[in-house]
Amino acid sequence: MGMDSFDAQNQSVEVYGCLQKGRQPKVENNSLTCDESSMIRISSDQPPHTALKLVPYPEPGMWYLGLQVRCVIPDSRLKIPCWGDFRFSNLMTSINIHIQPCGYRPQGEICGPYGVCVRTHKGVYMFTSCRCSSGYRGWTCDDSISAEPAWKLISDTLLLTLSNLFFLPAVVLALYYRLYTESLIYGATMFFSTFYHTCDQEMNHKHLPMSLEKACHALYVSKEVLQFCDFFCAIMSFWVTIISMAKLPERLVNFLHMLGVLLVSILVQYNRNGIQVFAVPIPLGILILVITLIVRSYKRRKVLKANRTCAIWLTLGILCAVTAV
Repeated sequence: MGMDSFDAQNQSVEVYGCLQKGRQPKVENNSLTCDESSMIRISSDQPPHTALKLVPYPEPGMWYLGLQVRCVIPDSRLKIPCWGDFRFSNLMTSINIHIQPCGYRPQGEICGPYGVCVRTHKGVYMFTSCRCSSGYRGWTCDDSISAEPAWKLISDTLLLTLSNLFFLPAVVLALYYRLYTESLIYGATMFFSTFYHTCDQEMNHKHLPMSLEKACHALYVSKEVLQFCDFFCAIMSFWVTIISMAKLPERLVNFLHMLGVLLVSILVQYNRNGIQVFAVPIPLGILILVITLIVRSYKRRKVLKANRTCAIWLTLGILCAVTAV
């Protein structure tokens, strides 16, 4: 809000405003009354004769803006009767209403160097907020009280990305035994996990090349594609491994692979951070493995026992799955 410069005739003229939601501002004794948090004020003796009112995350509904012109004492700001030409005249003001996502900075620097503006949908409503990184907090990621040191950020990024190289032996072994579906899932898990954590850690620090930064913003920040692919491929790695250990007929394996795709995609889309993402497909896969062993034992009329090597690796796999949950 702003007003033009004019001759106040040795008196302080003030435009006093009040912005409130759901009801009109109160007027008592011909004076507009307002809380400090909802007040807007412009004075002729306090340049630049403009005022900015920031309303973070405004609620939907009817908003009211009340304005009043009054003369005040410069020192105490107490209201006094106007004299001269201001006794009966009106004062023109300009009001600009601007809706901007996340913050008040220019479009390219809304959330500062340690934040990214993201959109969130809740039912029929869509709102924006700054997603802060490196321990920064606040509406626009300005609070550095809990900021993390640079060496910790670098070590976290390296651990999260380079740890995915442990999938390489699984990819090679799956190719060696001609388990092409399993090899594809392991390779996809390695790729999406590395890509996802790279964007998650480095997106806000401007360390990435411009093309990769744009890809991260499109696939990670705006659409959350990378997060879905990371969780989906990780759970599918457990599923295809357990199905492969059961050594089922090829037609049944294809059916169970498609069942896993449908089941895991639904669970990941429903709540990718919930325990049911792990608690449903992994026990189901182990149940299929146990049922297969029972059926084979029944057909051969003897109890089949897993060899020592298989038992050790199966136990380690179950322990890793339980630890992940």
